[in-house]
Amino acid sequence: MRIQNIVNELMGEKIDVIEWSADTQQFIANALSPAKPISVGLNEEDKVARVIVPSDQMSLAIGKDGQNARLAYKLTGWRIDVKDPESIREQDGDLLRQARAALAEVPDDLMALGRQPRLVRGDGLITLRDREFGPLDADLVGMSVDVELVGGVLNVYYNRDLRARYAFDTGAKLPLYEDVSASNA
Repeated sequence: MRIQNIVNELMGEKIDVIEWSADTQQFIANALSPAKPISVGLNEEDKVARVIVPSDQMSLAIGKDGQNARLAYKLTGWRIDVKDPESIREQDGDLLRQARAALAEVPDDLMALGRQPRLVRGDGLITLRDREFGPLDADLVGMSVDVELVGGVLNVYYNRDLRARYAFDTGAKLPLYEDVSASNA
């Protein structure tokens, strides 16, 4: 009843009442009412809120000519970036393509940076530079191992212990330790 009195005092002007919250994400979600955001992510440094709303609620969240988003900005002090899930998937695809392009430019001596982690697949194999090595022991399946490429040999470590060695070019399994006495003869 009190809201109706205010509307009458404002000569029939429409007003929206939203619930205040000390939680910034909830407050921003409330400010975009009647849209129901799926998620609200905050970039504290730039004071930008990335709000994901269902595709069928985009017009509710943005409003006519962006009016709802502008009012939410004025109310919260946060710039509101409203997205639907499909646009996020497209952006993620673009990001993935950019990452792949950047990796294509990585020099072959990447291993000079030290050991690199790899996940042992269900079939016991690991992948490095589009090549498969293995199978590794069954106790390593699903585990993260470290790989190191030294002099054309791929060394596989688990908990700092050398567990396997492979010739990088051929993928052939090598003995864990080279026979030093044979090389001295």
